Amino acid sequence: MSTITRIRIVELLALSALLIGTVQAEESRGGPRQDRKARMMKRFDADGDGKLSESERAAAKEAGKKHRDEMVKRHDTDGDGKLSETERAAAKEGRKARREGRRAKMMQKFDADGDGRLDKAEREARRKAHQERKANNADE
Repeated sequence: MSTITRIRIVELLALSALLIGTVQAEESRGGPRQDRKARMMKRFDADGDGKLSESERAAAKEAGKKHRDEMVKRHDTDGDGKLSETERAAAKEGRKARREGRRAKMMQKFDADGDGRLDKAEREARRKAHQERKANNADE
């Protein structure tokens, strides 16, 4: 076996190990797909059996369609009934601005020492306030 072949084999093995490590790290964190699946199950698994029945699946599909229709209605500036790349980009920027606004408001409320970061006590106060707000919304 030539030296070049050996080097290529070592490179492939190293790349494979890197990719496997990345996938395993994402799986151990849950990853975006697992987070999305968990939210879907929590929202639509009405009977709590850990899987979606046909009726639960239909409800999820209907909710997705309703969400898409609302997004088109809200961001379709040219009125053609669909979102162009420009309209999608504008919607994304709007979400980003709202998220940054919520973060700034949260920091203003909970960053007691004004250092731009939440320490352990500040995070605990934020978590407690969030839980209280969720509990109050659930009561309504």
